[in-house]
Amino acid sequence: MTNYWYLSRNHEYPKPSWHVKSVQLNKYGSIIEMEREATENELFICDLVYLGKGQWNDEHIQNKYEGYKRGVK
Repeated sequence: MTNYWYLSRNHEYPKPSWHVKSVQLNKYGSIIEMEREATENELFICDLVYLGKGQWNDEHIQNKYEGYKRGVK
């Protein structure tokens, strides 16, 4: 199954949460794993940054996450 990865800069996540598979909190925001793509409304309300499609350890997802962390400091 394909997963969609987002970073929520305000620690909010889409509700109802049956499409949200996991939420991991950290100081940069909440990492959210979803079964489907977020809607435009969810992107706006939850302040989501799209990290990628696939598995968490995929290189393109990690590169986007690391790039975001470097820019936030």
